[in-house]
Amino acid sequence: MCVTDLRSTNGTCVRVGAQWEEIKEPRVISQDAEIMLGDYRTTPGKRLAEAVTAPVPGAPAKKKYRAPKDEKPTPPVKKRTGPRRSAFGEIVHE
Repeated sequence: MCVTDLRSTNGTCVRVGAQWEEIKEPRVISQDAEIMLGDYRTTPGKRLAEAVTAPVPGAPAKKKYRAPKDEKPTPPVKKRTGPRRSAFGEIVHE
């Protein structure tokens, strides 16, 4: 995999042994090589895996019409029992 720093503010580094080397020109590294993008440490393989599962920018979001089967539906609201006031302000027992 070829990695290069496109004049970023905080730089791009690759771990070589126990030290970090700054990438100043295109460099071929393995997918499991540890890289540092500014203060963020990762590997190219992890970044690619995240990119594959991320939604495509500009694509319409999927609409969720039903709850997934693993989610329990919310229980119905229990009807209140006992005395209440009618539209005329009288106390009505139900």
